[in-house]
Amino acid sequence: MFLVDLFRYSKQCLMKNSWVLMGLLVGLNVLTGCQSTSQRGPEQVSEDLSYLAKTDIDTVADTHYQRIQSHIRSLASKLYKRNPKYCNAKEGIPACIASLFPDKETHPLTQQCKNGLSCIEAAFAPQQQQDRIKLLIIGIKQMVDASYNFKSSFYIIDEIDQQKLYNSARNIEIIVWRLKNKRDTSGRPIIISNATTGDVINLSYERLFGKMISIQDTLAAIMAEKNQRLLKNIIQRLATAVLLPV
Repeated sequence: MFLVDLFRYSKQCLMKNSWVLMGLLVGLNVLTGCQSTSQRGPEQVSEDLSYLAKTDIDTVADTHYQRIQSHIRSLASKLYKRNPKYCNAKEGIPACIASLFPDKETHPLTQQCKNGLSCIEAAFAPQQQQDRIKLLIIGIKQMVDASYNFKSSFYIIDEIDQQKLYNSARNIEIIVWRLKNKRDTSGRPIIISNATTGDVINLSYERLFGKMISIQDTLAAIMAEKNQRLLKNIIQRLATAVLLPV
């Protein structure tokens, strides 16, 4: 009974003082330990504490974040292969893709945009001379990261704003429309994606974007229920839609 009461008390304190929570979790770990710290080592102890500090929803958020990041990387690869003219790296497309996903998340935004949304806007700017794929992927990645509060792993003390997730999903819909409809002065798509004419119909981009939208919408609904807040549904005409704040 003491252990149960201790855990319940830790949950009540989590939003008041995260240090109290971690202290209680350490105490719980010591009291219930089947192995001594000397037997397990610091790495195993750290993993145990991380597990204790997660709820089921935190694990769901982790999974959703990892999946959408994987889709963004796939999107970068597909867009560069479809639009090789935008890759200026001597090493070719693999180098262009690698430059978008550095080991450390210190990737500077290009000089023409100050945040993710402005990068997306710059990618479709009529007179843009820079790598449009780079601008678009950096923009999407920054926008998605902002919707997760720039975290890649989530714990019991973390909060995710359901409205940011929802808004990012609507912005992805706007991106899909722009990819299909934005054209240069010659009438050609600014960035080529789906192929809807000819012998081969390629709708793989549409499916990939659909998965990304579904991930953000699903987690937004989960977080809205968890936080007991209503989502503000925003309806825009895609032809004149503006990117929503994230």
